[in-house]
Amino acid sequence: MPCGRLFLLLLSICTLFAVPAAAPAHAEPTFVFLRGFQDPQNFEARLQGCVSQFKAAGGLSANILKQLDGAEVVVYYQKGGADTANPNPGGDSTGHILYLGWDSNLSGFYPDKAPKNPCAALLHELEHAARYFLGKECTGPADNNTAAYQYDEKLGSRAENFWLYKLRLTPQRTSYDFYGKPLPLDRWTRFPASPSFPVPAPPPCSRVCTQALALSSRPAAPALPACTRCIRFNQNGCADFRGGIYSGGDHRRVAIGSLRIIVGDLGYCQGRSPCEFKNCYVCPHLDTAFPLGATVTAIATPGQDSRFARWGAGACKGQGQTCTFTAKKDSCISAQFLLINPTAPPQSLPTVACPEDP
Repeated sequence: MPCGRLFLLLLSICTLFAVPAAAPAHAEPTFVFLRGFQDPQNFEARLQGCVSQFKAAGGLSANILKQLDGAEVVVYYQKGGADTANPNPGGDSTGHILYLGWDSNLSGFYPDKAPKNPCAALLHELEHAARYFLGKECTGPADNNTAAYQYDEKLGSRAENFWLYKLRLTPQRTSYDFYGKPLPLDRWTRFPASPSFPVPAPPPCSRVCTQALALSSRPAAPALPACTRCIRFNQNGCADFRGGIYSGGDHRRVAIGSLRIIVGDLGYCQGRSPCEFKNCYVCPHLDTAFPLGATVTAIATPGQDSRFARWGAGACKGQGQTCTFTAKKDSCISAQFLLINPTAPPQSLPTVACPEDP
């Protein structure tokens, strides 16, 4: 018998009588890093270091990691803060891939004087990630689920306070910036924990939109709720927006800026991860669609040596750095920036057409 056939025969026999391997008792979360040119050199090592400390500390931090067993967490650098994206807006988030932004060099203090600690902020976001992975975090329209979203942030702040307590850093967080408004944190969010202040049950989370309906500019499109998940252009119930970040400058340098998009009063952002485009001079990939009737806020922030110049043609034209509008028809959002001190004036801005909103 030829050697090749003998090998296949032996392999078949071994397969028939092989004892199935025992399933692993525990599959730890997998962290996948989205690398960018602004990433700190220590970014990945710092995250792994925090995770190792969470495991060794036990208690709440180890329990949060345990809840992420089998999860895939995509991590990217987010300067100055941290955020976990809703992996399935309006639907069941159980088992979905998670997207987490984090600053490994976070420092400073919150408005309530609590210290900003990178590992504590990471644990805050891992709490959100674990709840999304288990289907416990609210994924419904934020405008209709204020209590549920506040509860989720209180749990995240509780995890952050747990780590501040472990590090003996004071004071702990007593308030949270809830989309521009201070949210007082209940006693149960602080440590040491007290039997007198147990963690309450979560408020109900509705995935049904009750916002006012808006008619589409497209003749064949029906009116759909403002919480419709818009995932492509020319989708019924959605308005298409084009644009991005456009910058001027002199012949040596180009201005840079950031653009953050918030859909709805509480930051529902259509599954976009992240919802902010940072320090770009051109970000054409901002092109997206918003639910008809949704309130959209666009925030333009100039980068180093740059200033906000204006909004291009479209929904934000003529407004200040923070623009708010209702998505009623196809249009554009184009944030434009100039240099503060051009080295070789004059500088000029590009002309950006917006054919959808003449």
